[in-house]
Amino acid sequence: MSTTESFAGSPVDGPRDVLQSQLDLSLTSWLEKLKTAGEANEAHAVDHPLLYLFAMSVPNGG
Repeated sequence: MSTTESFAGSPVDGPRDVLQSQLDLSLTSWLEKLKTAGEANEAHAVDHPLLYLFAMSVPNGG
């Protein structure tokens, strides 16, 4: 298996605290979207256990 992706260069070599903050915001946003979807579809939570799990794991207010 080969890939052309790289984990080097300016996106990776940037200030760690800035990159960590951006990653945290991105993951929080993603989890909030999963939570919203899970809460909107509680009747189907059994059909989508990951949505239910994430909806239950994100505290109110992010």
